[in-house]
Amino acid sequence: MPARYRCDVPVSPNHIDRLGLVQRTLLGAEILTAYARVRWLLRSQNASDAIASLRAHARRHAIPDQPGADLVIAYRLAHAVVVTLTPVPMDATCLFRSLTLLTVLERRNIRPKLVISVRPEPFVAHAWVELHGAPLLPDVQPDHERFAEL
Repeated sequence: MPARYRCDVPVSPNHIDRLGLVQRTLLGAEILTAYARVRWLLRSQNASDAIASLRAHARRHAIPDQPGADLVIAYRLAHAVVVTLTPVPMDATCLFRSLTLLTVLERRNIRPKLVISVRPEPFVAHAWVELHGAPLLPDVQPDHERFAEL
C-alpha cells in the first residue's frame, strides 16, 4: 500500500501511476505554498537562517521503509517542483527552486543537502539539492566548485 502524505497525495515507489487530477492539484498547491514561503523568508532573512526556519517548521511524515524509496520519492518530487514552477511568472532561480524542493522533501522526512557552488571567472553561483550524493534537479553545473553544503 502506498504511503500517504499531506492531503493524501500518494508518492512512493509502489505507486508509480500518474497522480489523478485532485492529487496533482494538491501537490501543486503544496509546492506553490512552499515557494511563496521561501520567497517571503529570503526577503527578511539570510539564506542559512531561512533554511533553518524551513527545516524547523516542516511537519514530518513517515516514508516507506523500502531501500531506495526516499530517492525515488525525491526524484518524483523534484520533477513536480520543476514542472510546477516553470510557468511561474516570478523569477524562479535555482536557489528558489532548490529551497522549494528542500521544503517539500523535508515535509516527507527526507533530509537532502542544499549545495551552493561558484565559478570564479566569470563569477557565477548555482544551487541544487542532493540526496545521497545524487543531484535531484536537472541543471547541475559540473564546472562549478562547491562552496557550501547546507
